[in-house]
Amino acid sequence: MRVRPRPPSRPDWKPRRRRSLVVATDFGPGSLYVGQLHAVLTQRPDGIPLVDLAHDLAPFAPRAAGLLLAAHWPFLPPESLLLAVVDPGVGGPRAAVVIEHEAVTCVGPDNGIFAPLLRRLGGSARAFRLAIPRDLPSVSFHGRDLFAPAAVAILAGRVPSLVASTRLDAGEGSWDDVDEIIHIDRYGNAMTGRRAFTRTARDTLLVGRRRLGHARVFEEARGPFWYANSVGLVEIASPRGSAADLLGLTVGRPLRWARTSGR
Repeated sequence: MRVRPRPPSRPDWKPRRRRSLVVATDFGPGSLYVGQLHAVLTQRPDGIPLVDLAHDLAPFAPRAAGLLLAAHWPFLPPESLLLAVVDPGVGGPRAAVVIEHEAVTCVGPDNGIFAPLLRRLGGSARAFRLAIPRDLPSVSFHGRDLFAPAAVAILAGRVPSLVASTRLDAGEGSWDDVDEIIHIDRYGNAMTGRRAFTRTARDTLLVGRRRLGHARVFEEARGPFWYANSVGLVEIASPRGSAADLLGLTVGRPLRWARTSGR
């Protein structure tokens, strides 16, 4: 993925028309932060639906969030604007970014959260650095005060306030497959950053001293196992129970394989 930084303040850029708005954060489902984000996003043009993909992304973990976004993107509306906020560096030196790819426009922190998605989409994209006004209502809530207004402007066909940039990190990284836990759902199933097609049913997943074999579905398993989940990632689960509780799993925990599949 080639991401070309642009040197605006008013670039020769007309934002691509986007048909929907997809939002993903680590704010917590139903939190005040999500409500405030939605309040700003009501200013978007009529007829653009809002899809709340997730607000329970792992806190402080942009890499994990990025891998989840990349895996889920094929199942989301095409030609969307993606507003993603997992931003432990808010208020610090990290930049704020808009990235326009033919398939998606991304708005959020410049901390690599968009790298897996852009890499898997391939092709090229243009990156713009958002200006961060000194008079924002809060220095610690760029989701509400910076990213959401920028998303609204782009959806309306307007160029938000930009600054010149010599370097952006948004498209960097080569996180095609990561053998670690990136998300745990309410059932205690643990998604990994490993795409399932890179493994075979003969492979054994090591979780500490436990060796987990493959099963196609829950009913075929007799205990904790791994399988290809609904978005094509390796996931650890347990029939009618919480694999996270049984195995002591947490986001960020590394995993190993007992054998390779030859791929």
